[in-house]
Amino acid sequence: MVREMKDEGLVRKIAATAKREFELTNKKRLQQDQLPIANGELEALRRVTEINPVHIGVVDAVDNWVIETRKDSARAPNDDEWRRFLSSPLDGMIGMSLALQWRYNFGTLFGVKVRDEDEDDA
Repeated sequence: MVREMKDEGLVRKIAATAKREFELTNKKRLQQDQLPIANGELEALRRVTEINPVHIGVVDAVDNWVIETRKDSARAPNDDEWRRFLSSPLDGMIGMSLALQWRYNFGTLFGVKVRDEDEDDA
């Protein structure tokens, strides 16, 4: 869904297909005495399609998933941490792009391979 988030029609189609698969999967899981997938997962898909433009719904869903699964590593700095960062000797001049943070913190969760610097030299 993330790859297709610019195509609103396709995102809605993916969400509808996922809803049907969710229901079928839960039926199978219950028949096999396994725990069903939580209804909150289906609710997150429903919320994606209710937000306009839909790509913002996708980004919001991904953000919520990261916060829920990665807990403290996905949080923003608190007021004290931010104040200390801004008043440090670097005066807040050092930073890392969101893309770079995402790649090194969460890329492996989505199948993104991180190359070693040694490979770049070869």
